[in-house]
Amino acid sequence: MSRETVDEAVEDWYGKERVTDAIEDPLAFLLVAEPAGNTVGFLHGVLDGETGVILRLYVHPDHRGQGVGTDLFVAIRREFLDHDVDRIRAMVLAANEPGNSVYRHLGMEQVDSGETIIGGDSFTEHTYELPIETS
Repeated sequence: MSRETVDEAVEDWYGKERVTDAIEDPLAFLLVAEPAGNTVGFLHGVLDGETGVILRLYVHPDHRGQGVGTDLFVAIRREFLDHDVDRIRAMVLAANEPGNSVYRHLGMEQVDSGETIIGGDSFTEHTYELPIETS
């Protein structure tokens, strides 16, 4: 993905107005990992009926492998459980092997692949799911 595509996508997904909308949306969750006051990761999730959807999970490369992504996942799972979801779904670009690896590590199973458009370009995206047992 080109730098321009990344910049365009980030502005589209996380421009000031979009972040404000997400903060005010009772079906959206923006979680930030800030050990020692330094932002090192974030997770953006939403409720879609009985499914909790992780739209994006990102950990700064210098902090990967330290449990930041797992901590964010545990936190969003707790939020989703509070809203009676029966599964968690996450999407990640097929070419993003670290992202795919994280979801597999978290016990999620790849259930689908498809195409997504980012910045006018088409990319293969994998969908992962994890059923939630509430017993």
